[in-house]
Amino acid sequence: MQTIAIKQLSNQAIKQVRMITNNNKTFKDLLIWQKSQYLIDKVISELKKWDYRNILILELFRQLYRSVQSVGANIAEGYGRGSNKDFKRFLIIARGSLSETEHWLLQVYKEKLINEEKLKELEQIILEIKKMLASFIYKLDRQKKA
Repeated sequence: MQTIAIKQLSNQAIKQVRMITNNNKTFKDLLIWQKSQYLIDKVISELKKWDYRNILILELFRQLYRSVQSVGANIAEGYGRGSNKDFKRFLIIARGSLSETEHWLLQVYKEKLINEEKLKELEQIILEIKKMLASFIYKLDRQKKA
């Protein structure tokens, strides 16, 4: 029964299904998601050092935590949606969350909650993820046109 349904799909639809399902892989197999988890770990290790009794620090913590978590969550959700179009849309959202994370890191640096060396380290990871996102989005666009 499943074989009949697959034969009815157009070649383009089969390519999309193969790309997304990719041999039953999950979002956890994506290097880009793994890299986003590495960024989360690095940011959280810094957040754990802060004194939360100050309301400004608490608010910066909340904003930074939410934005960095959104990057990986959007990659995972987009992958789980099952279509290239949705995946691309969520990768674009992840890219926005990554820029928001960078913004909050700059605010944290201005408040002297992280030093310049740590800021540069985190910015380097962000740059790597941005490049990966751009490449992934480009490849999804190219598949759509092929």
